[in-house]
Amino acid sequence: IIDDFFLFLYFLFYLCPMKKHLVIILALLFALTSCNSDLRRAKRYYHQAQEVAGNDPDSALILIDSVLNIKVFLDDDIRMDMSLMQAEALFTHPDGERRELSQRIKAKKIYTMPELERSAEYFAEKGDCLKASYGALYSGYVLHELRDDDAAMICFKDAAKYAEITGDSLTYARANYNVARLLYQKFLDEEALPIIKTADAYFGTKYDERALAQNLMSLSYFDKKDYTGAEKCLKQGLSYANKTNSKYAWQKLMNNYSVCYREQGKFDEAIACLRPL
Repeated sequence: IIDDFFLFLYFLFYLCPMKKHLVIILALLFALTSCNSDLRRAKRYYHQAQEVAGNDPDSALILIDSVLNIKVFLDDDIRMDMSLMQAEALFTHPDGERRELSQRIKAKKIYTMPELERSAEYFAEKGDCLKASYGALYSGYVLHELRDDDAAMICFKDAAKYAEITGDSLTYARANYNVARLLYQKFLDEEALPIIKTADAYFGTKYDERALAQNLMSLSYFDKKDYTGAEKCLKQGLSYANKTNSKYAWQKLMNNYSVCYREQGKFDEAIACLRPL
């Protein structure tokens, strides 16, 4: 390629009769070379993000932001993959709750959001239901953050459908957890309860997420005034939270423990639960 390039330059300088256009031609060649250089750099950052995404999501996020700041054309496969990697780096928590997530959504800095919104359909059409499940799940997280819960519900149900096809138990559990969470927000406790029980079972050894599932499950018993059932869920949830030192889950469980005691008129116990928070 290099030899051909120098041969081309020789032709321009010594043989081309249109020397008055030489500067323009060289400028175009320089621009093309620059574009190729930017494209190579963008793809290098993209591949580096792929390598670290599983173990170091924050570094992956920085690399993806770097790719998106380079003004080059990337094919759909790369942009769709980047949308999933960027979303995965942001949504490290099963609730999709992370301080940076809210900041980015408010500042409209989820740069791959157009791709993320259509990633589930894109990958499903390509027969990649695993990535389709991720795309649907992450889209649901963003839509929930934007308070479009009806659209989020559709995404979470799609995520569960695709995850079931591929046998991805964790994504299946997370999708069902979020379906149940939205149902609880609509006070559809009876419909939510079997779904959250399914999520809890499929979380397996992800005890921090099982703790949150038990916390959510306790709400069904609260509404029935079944405080014995609620306490059983909360106790199990605390056991899971303590296994992984999940402060986030532990705080939510202790807060609901306080509510449980308060509803029973046990105000001293309710206050005691809040003191460590």
